Amino acid sequence: GHILKSAESLDGIIKDLNKVVELRNNLFQIKEKIEIQKTVEEVWFVLDQNVKQCNGKLMLNIDVPVFYGVRPYFQSIIYNLISNAIKYRHMDRDCLIRISSANKDNKCIIEVQDNGIGIDLDRYGEKIFGMYKRFHDHMEGKGLGLFLTKQQVEAMNGRIHVESKLGIGTRFSIELPSIPLSQIESQLFYK
Repeated sequence: GHILKSAESLDGIIKDLNKVVELRNNLFQIKEKIEIQKTVEEVWFVLDQNVKQCNGKLMLNIDVPVFYGVRPYFQSIIYNLISNAIKYRHMDRDCLIRISSANKDNKCIIEVQDNGIGIDLDRYGEKIFGMYKRFHDHMEGKGLGLFLTKQQVEAMNGRIHVESKLGIGTRFSIELPSIPLSQIESQLFYK
């Protein structure tokens, strides 16, 4: 039993590392038109059972409806941030997630804010996007989601910032370049 458990654990680590290598190799960075609200709604639908369990509510304020980026990366980013907001919700209130998009200084700014339990940034701020870093022991997880999220944002030439207050909630702000399709000259399937 111990050997089986160890083998499963190693298999999980290998799969995680494979995800990181795929990101770093940038093999499939095909930029396309991404509808922000549609992507959020698709992720919300996928997480439907989790949303119902926490009486989740979604509020959207989408001022910039589309941007050009890597669709699988953006879907994964939104999935990780919404699923974390649900997982680390505050048990004394309904889960509320606000997602907005705006244009600032020729950049697409996407914010994902929740009213969950928050993260102690004074204690964990330096490690928040680290690989296999976890900050709440009462929930299952590998500590890989935020690491991959940061890698995916940076693979699209963006930046991610976090603000959080314990007991109040967390806000992730993603800054992505606003590139019109006319400026995307050519795309490679393989380098």
